[in-house]
Amino acid sequence: MTPEKLDNILRPKESESESHGFGLRSVNEMIKLYFGDQYGINVKSVIGTGTEVTITIPIYLEGK
Repeated sequence: MTPEKLDNILRPKESESESHGFGLRSVNEMIKLYFGDQYGINVKSVIGTGTEVTITIPIYLEGK
């Protein structure tokens, strides 16, 4: 994935016509709103090699 495409996946858009990656962006924003800015989705990509998506959320232990 190109750096430009990678940047466009999670960056908030100013208009509805720029809707590429809306699902990932929406989930990322929900995670951040619910758990805080230190959590969310991180995407790393190397052209011709692959893309790694990491989702960071806190561990919830019942009763703690």
